[in-house]
Amino acid sequence: MQPDPEPEATADAGPDTVPHALFEALVREHGPRLRVFLGAAVRDPLIQDELFQEALLVAWRRIGDFDPERSFGHWLRGIARNLILARRRADGRRGPLVAPDVLEELGALCEVDGPEGERLGEELDALRVCLDHLPDDARSAVRLHYTDGHRGPELAERLGRSVEATKKLMQRVRARLFDCMTMRLEAREGI
Repeated sequence: MQPDPEPEATADAGPDTVPHALFEALVREHGPRLRVFLGAAVRDPLIQDELFQEALLVAWRRIGDFDPERSFGHWLRGIARNLILARRRADGRRGPLVAPDVLEELGALCEVDGPEGERLGEELDALRVCLDHLPDDARSAVRLHYTDGHRGPELAERLGRSVEATKKLMQRVRARLFDCMTMRLEAREGI
């Protein structure tokens, strides 16, 4: 069992004081961005779904902690972030989970409203698909660099390559991801 990443709910507020329909409406409004956030942070769709459900359960149990003056979506993603970090600690940093500082940036990006927010979701979906189509060595290099934070000589050593070969690999991977994402996004827009 994973540790509960959220503090205890206050005694005077909780699921019994919030109408179920209001909570459902908030989840309908903010759930898609939570899924984008989780999709960007976790590659495995089963883990994404598990974390989504866990985040909603924690939010329902801890609804008394929510400050209505703040963004529900931000609060919900904060719960998901804590769950991701707890899972990361429990798994001993194994698995395709994003580094904590990247989670912060993803959370900020998910605050974007309107067409820009929709575009961001489409871009993250395209990135996820394009990452899945990379060869194993390229995907491993991306994970080691962007998820685990390895740079320069350390990254080269982990990949069993020279520093120059590693730089070249990362350049090719970035170019391939850019081309793949551009093609997918243009196809989606009918360009």
